[in-house]
Amino acid sequence: MSLSVKKLEDLLNSKNYKINCFFLLEKEIFYVEVFCHNTGESFLIYIPSKYNMKGNRNYKSYNITNINIENIDNYIDEKEYENDYGEEKNIKNIDNYSEEDMEKKLELNYDRDIKLEKNDNYELKATLRQLNRLKYCVKNLKYKIVIFFSNFLCAIRRDDTIDCFTIENYNSTYKKFFISTDLETFIKKEEKTSQDIQTIKESIYNILEKNGVNHVFLLEKLVEKKKDIAEIPLIIKKKNDHYDNLIRDSKKILEILVTKEKFLKERLVSINNNMRETTLIRDIDIISEKSELEKTLENISFKKEETYKIIKNLIEKRENNILSADKFMFDNNVMLNKIVNNFTKLKEIS
Repeated sequence: MSLSVKKLEDLLNSKNYKINCFFLLEKEIFYVEVFCHNTGESFLIYIPSKYNMKGNRNYKSYNITNINIENIDNYIDEKEYENDYGEEKNIKNIDNYSEEDMEKKLELNYDRDIKLEKNDNYELKATLRQLNRLKYCVKNLKYKIVIFFSNFLCAIRRDDTIDCFTIENYNSTYKKFFISTDLETFIKKEEKTSQDIQTIKESIYNILEKNGVNHVFLLEKLVEKKKDIAEIPLIIKKKNDHYDNLIRDSKKILEILVTKEKFLKERLVSINNNMRETTLIRDIDIISEKSELEKTLENISFKKEETYKIIKNLIEKRENNILSADKFMFDNNVMLNKIVNNFTKLKEIS
């Protein structure tokens, strides 16, 4: 089955979306990055191989190459994960936990519905672990999660397995994630897609923030005398709330601009129709109004583009913060538990 970029482009444009770029696997489109004019956010559409959709020179395209994650040292098998992400746990008897037990215990908190350089290898393993935890958030949904960092793309697939790719001529300054959906699901739910994606992202934000609090709770148990540790999630939340407020304000501005643009375009169409009906008599006032409308629309278009850039930048910073905080807090808990156990063993040395 073959599907053209033009047909996809027409479908997206008709629903107020646009294509940002393509990610190509063996010269066929694997992911399409799509931008939503109504929300100022982007998401990914997975194109199944049966559609044989080729890239298009009109859009920026990135070639991706699959990485065999089984060859990554110390990669955690997904079977180790259990299923109560987000449930608050009363952690007791932590002195008796081994490092492996502690890591598994921490990963219980991540199940809820709703050839490499050394540094790259470390970050890649950490990202794969993070996706293994986050996949439980979307295990019953038609939407999945994709994380970008540096020149890597790590994705939860439709069957909840994980794929990882390198991206040619691509480098992401921030660690960021996209919600992805497959083409068939998008076509069925196109009217609700943008709202679904916002709901899912907000839910994931909340889950990650809640687990940040849970991680700190464990740290307090490990080092009770270091009360300042409790301030960490408050500081992170304060920063995230600041970004949330800025994003919310920017989206309100965008909503006003979109509404005003729609009204002015409708008025412009009405004027054009009237001018066609009176081709011999050009009313000066109508021509003047049309000119003013076109100038205003041009100004609105410029403001929309600037607002899009602001929203994109704020979202990237927020997502980088929340993903990085989750990663660091999780890793710190595992490492600190080993330190505590090592001190206990030192006391037992005769």
